[in-house]
Order: sequence, then C-alpha cells, then structure tokens
Amino acid sequence: MPPIPRFLIVDDNADARSLLARTLIRKFPQSLVTECGDADTAILTARAEKLAAIIVHRAGEMTGIELLPHLRKVAPDTPIIYVSGIDRSRQAMEAGATAFLNYDAWLGLGTLVARLMDPSAPPSASASPLPPAQPLRAASESSRQIGRE
Repeated sequence: MPPIPRFLIVDDNADARSLLARTLIRKFPQSLVTECGDADTAILTARAEKLAAIIVHRAGEMTGIELLPHLRKVAPDTPIIYVSGIDRSRQAMEAGATAFLNYDAWLGLGTLVARLMDPSAPPSASASPLPPAQPLRAASESSRQIGRE
C-alpha cells in the first residue's frame, strides 16, 4: 500500500485554505492536509513532516514570496506551489517555488500537484494555466489538519 500523501497549505485566509484543501482531497481522497496561516508553523511543519507538496499563498506576517526560501531550505526536495491572484511566477520561481498557480485556476491544483509528484512530469508544470487576476485579501488564522490518516 503506497504511503498516504501529506500536504501543507499556507495561507492566512481560512476560507482560501479550506477551498484549496477540499480541492486536494477531491484529487487525493486518502490524503492528509495540514493547514496553517503563519510562517513559523509552516516552517516547523515542513521541517517535521515528509510532505508530498506544499501550497503557499501568504503567511500573515510574511508574504508567500518571502516565505519560499525558508520552506525550500527545510524541504529541499518537496514540490512547492506558489498560489497568487497576481502573476508573480517569476518571483516565485526565483524564491524557490517549483510551480506557480493563479488563484483563478484553483480547480487545477490537484492536477498540478499530481504532475509534480510524478518524476516524469513535464517542465511546463510550472506554467500558470490562466492569466493574472486580482489578489485575495486575507486575515490571520491558526493551524488545523484535515483528511484521513
């Protein structure tokens, strides 16, 4: 039996985290998704867990772009997807993201994660499927975990 995929979603907006988590669980029903809204919890979780992927938007006191190098340092081999309503794909990739996803394309998150988890994934997996949109505004929340183990 293959291991249960574990994912980390980092966003200081609880509704956005929940939406992304539900999208992942639809694609990976036997997965465990940890959600958090702050940088410290994200870094500690990325360091402590063997994650299949990390999805990052914003971490309260720190932008997602600022958080990416810290996550990359503690999880060098884990795919990290930066999600934003503004096209920051170049900055995200330079900061350590494996891929960029425009928030308008959130329904494609599961497919993108599946491609990144596949070692034969094409290089185009890092391209944003849709043009940029307006950014989401967020409020800080704490960490929670959902899914099956």
